[in-house]
Amino acid sequence: MKFETLSQTEKHKVRRKYSTQKWDAGNRNIEWNFNSVEEWYNYWVDSGHWHERGNKRGQYVMSRYNDIGPYSIYNTFFQPTEENVRQGSYGKKKPGTSQKLKGHIPWNKGITYKRKVNRI
Repeated sequence: MKFETLSQTEKHKVRRKYSTQKWDAGNRNIEWNFNSVEEWYNYWVDSGHWHERGNKRGQYVMSRYNDIGPYSIYNTFFQPTEENVRQGSYGKKKPGTSQKLKGHIPWNKGITYKRKVNRI
């Protein structure tokens, strides 16, 4: 269903989703080259994934090729969220795994706590 055929309520919902994605891109200093909400929405609909759009497992996101360049029709594609996460973290170290301290004991391992009892 093209943007022009949507009801006013549906157009309002689409505009909010567009604004959110555009704001998120700007917040990450990524250029946004969609000329209008209509262009962005129709691109999603033409992909066949509009009804699956989201950031949860099993949903689809708009991704940039090699995570480089602007969001635009010419530099994006649609893929499952989990694939996008996998590609985004490829080659990056997970938090807390960079350098283990020799002899370091995690806070909940190997520590015995004695309960202090107040006696009257």
